[in-house]
Amino acid sequence: MHHKNRWPVAYICMPLGFILIGILIAFAGLQPVGKQLEGDLIMLFHSGEGYYIGQVEKTLEDETTTVVKEPTTLEDPEEDILLTRDEPNIGEQYGTIACDRIGLKAPLYFGDNDVVLDWGAGTFPGSWIPGCGGTTLIAGHNGTYFHVLKDVEVGDAFTIATEYGDYEYIVSDFTVVNETEIEACRLDSDEEQVVLYTCYPFYRISGRRTQRFFVYLEKVSGPRIELEHYFLKD
Repeated sequence: MHHKNRWPVAYICMPLGFILIGILIAFAGLQPVGKQLEGDLIMLFHSGEGYYIGQVEKTLEDETTTVVKEPTTLEDPEEDILLTRDEPNIGEQYGTIACDRIGLKAPLYFGDNDVVLDWGAGTFPGSWIPGCGGTTLIAGHNGTYFHVLKDVEVGDAFTIATEYGDYEYIVSDFTVVNETEIEACRLDSDEEQVVLYTCYPFYRISGRRTQRFFVYLEKVSGPRIELEHYFLKD
């Protein structure tokens, strides 16, 4: 009984063994072809970027190389220039000046003739606009927008918002001078600052005022600009 059961098992195992051996031989013979197909697929996949099989790793390394520019610091001011532009035209509004604590908010124009000062605060054309690295001299009537300067204190925060950037300042000083003391304008200063002035005294309702009230603003922040064409600076 036991000898009769061995033959059917042998008949089944022998063909399975031959099939397994054939699969192993076929796999060994097709292995180079598989490698070639793999390489062709890699080249085809990357062909849009100009890769080749031997260049894939090198090119990817090159693409991941990034040049990082360090942020600009005050020690490197020349790299801080935002843009090059022209000065505004006379009578053109280029910003707004404000101080929340004293309730100041005035449109800021370029030019300081009587017409401009009826509209708001006016920038003397012989001075600089904010961001140029010099003095910005701004006038206003003490009966309109600049009447609140009477309440100013050292440490008050001022802002000037322009079409090319926002500037922050802090009051460093204020004083009263005679109208002939033009050195109070600080137009020869190499420091970037804003100088505000108006007629003094504030509450006089008649007669010519021969004194001026000056407020000096020290720059805290704001972008630098460079002027290509400007008025009255040569």
